[in-house]
Amino acid sequence: MWGSNHLYKRPTKKTREKRKVRAKKKGEYRTPDRIKRHADRQSERGYANEERVARILAKAVELGRYASFRQTEHNGSEDTLGIDFVVTKEVSDASVGRGFGVTISHKSWIEARKIHPRVTTILVTPEMKDETLLSKVDALFTENGV
Repeated sequence: MWGSNHLYKRPTKKTREKRKVRAKKKGEYRTPDRIKRHADRQSERGYANEERVARILAKAVELGRYASFRQTEHNGSEDTLGIDFVVTKEVSDASVGRGFGVTISHKSWIEARKIHPRVTTILVTPEMKDETLLSKVDALFTENGV
């Protein structure tokens, strides 16, 4: 009994209830409906973010920075591979296309890198400037030897 846990006092039912109440006050007590509401809010923010990126890319195509771009279908075959957009650029008389994904959450950005290691995922925050996003898209064409 003189091992490493001889000072450990097993929590009683009363202390477990106190911890549960304290966790509720702190907002750590997660119920399934709260988790679903949070997931729904995040997906709405994600779709709005994709629309913002689409507007930025459309403006860049109008200015001649890229030849074209295409947004993949939600929950389509390319979307399950982690590709949200495909941008085409004219490089030395050749049309080169690069696909990438976008996300708003650092946590989901890390997960996307694990799930789809060969697809570049760009973390796009609401504070990010349009030019910063376009420079990250330009980096896709330079890092792959184009």
